[in-house]
Amino acid sequence: MRPNFQRPDVTELVRGLLIKWKTILVVIFSVAIITAAISLFLPNQYKSTANLMPVQNKSFGFGMLDNTAVGSLAGSLLGGSAIKDQMDRFYVLLKSYTVKKKVIDKFDLIKEYDTSNSKTPLLDAMNELDENTRLEGHDEGNFTIDVWDNSPELAQKMADFYVHLLNQFNTEISVKQAHEYREVIQKRYQKSVHDLDSLVQANAKFQKQYNVYDLPDQLQDYMTLMGSLVTQKIETEIKLDLLNKSINKTSGVYQNTHNELEAITAKIDSIKKSGDKQTISVSLDNLPKVYKRYFYLQMGLTVEKDIQKYLVPMYEQAKLEEAKAIPVVSIIDAPVVPTKKDRPHRSLIVISAFFSAFIICCAYFTGRNIYYHNKGYFKYLLHSDEI
Repeated sequence: MRPNFQRPDVTELVRGLLIKWKTILVVIFSVAIITAAISLFLPNQYKSTANLMPVQNKSFGFGMLDNTAVGSLAGSLLGGSAIKDQMDRFYVLLKSYTVKKKVIDKFDLIKEYDTSNSKTPLLDAMNELDENTRLEGHDEGNFTIDVWDNSPELAQKMADFYVHLLNQFNTEISVKQAHEYREVIQKRYQKSVHDLDSLVQANAKFQKQYNVYDLPDQLQDYMTLMGSLVTQKIETEIKLDLLNKSINKTSGVYQNTHNELEAITAKIDSIKKSGDKQTISVSLDNLPKVYKRYFYLQMGLTVEKDIQKYLVPMYEQAKLEEAKAIPVVSIIDAPVVPTKKDRPHRSLIVISAFFSAFIICCAYFTGRNIYYHNKGYFKYLLHSDEI
């Protein structure tokens, strides 16, 4: 017959712990004393802190373009990122293999951390360096680098070296980005210069061919001239009709008027066919085609001039950005040589050991009490497992 599990009463469990209170006290105090003794052998570690503020690198040249889409684009491409983005970059740079390797080599941390005899001395040194380094971005906008070491002087030097590497690597990256950006702007600027030069030459050829310099004004003059000639023709025709009714066609006055009408008509026909050299050398039949060509030439020139109006300052500023090197951070509090140890926190270690031993002892005697009250049940389970 299978025995039933008897759930012990809480009062009974507490009574069982009180019976063993002396043993529990002996154990937890023994553990606390041993932990305290061991903690005395733990080396003191000193913390040095660098308190930094990311520099908002706002290029003065692009300040002129801040109200334009081009200015916004240029500013973002040349490092106008938010402070949070800069802090993310700090994490990536300072946690990189290259930076940690430089710190280890600079201060011979393989020897300092005593990892030379391990199978992977560099990797073990990096892991210990990670444990002794804390990088933290704060809501207030500052960024701190905390470094712990047994030597206060070494902790200060390592924190200071981190700041140096942060500025160095970020400057190299920024200069590289500026160089790539300058090359992009330069290629576009050179293309714009070539396109503008081609348009200028095409426009000069067009002007020479058609005697067109300012087509709207020239067309107005052209139409004024045509209007004047047509008016003269109409007046002459009326005069000739009147003379035809009053005098003989062989008379000198009639012949002069007739010749005048023929001259005016010939002039109008000539202008319609080939234009007027003083206004525009274009016939009326070809005028739509010429005006279309003129329109696209002027539009192209206007567009290219507007493009260069933006490209020239961007190109000049890109060259300045490539040439300069601005630190990525401002040092609010430089790392100093600490005078007081920061860890280990021996009191916290002893208190943690004290309460851990207390919990383990209570759990042990509680479990033991439950077992004795259900010994038959556990033996049955053990026996059934064996079967």
